[in-house]
Amino acid sequence: MNQKSKDELISILTKEIESIQDNIDLLCLNIEIIEPSCSVGYDERFELLESQAVTSKNIEILTVRLHSLKHALKNIDNKKFGICNICDEEISFERLKISPDSKICVECLDD
Repeated sequence: MNQKSKDELISILTKEIESIQDNIDLLCLNIEIIEPSCSVGYDERFELLESQAVTSKNIEILTVRLHSLKHALKNIDNKKFGICNICDEEISFERLKISPDSKICVECLDD
């Protein structure tokens, strides 16, 4: 991979990392802690707990993605970056632009 391509991927990774971190921060601000002493009805408490569970799961999913992107950014200068873990061929630049943390090429995904 040439330096221009690496620079483009670094830019993509950096923007995506920032966006995901912003989303996590926003979700963390919006998550409500429901105290047992909170005087709400059963239905409202259930809705709040359900909303809290969904928000927590979204934070968990985004955190996993964030770690994956940070790992890709950290390893972008590694000679194995952009090389398929299955066939050892280069992953297409177009795929890496869409999913910069890809570890498997499209051909191997289809097999």
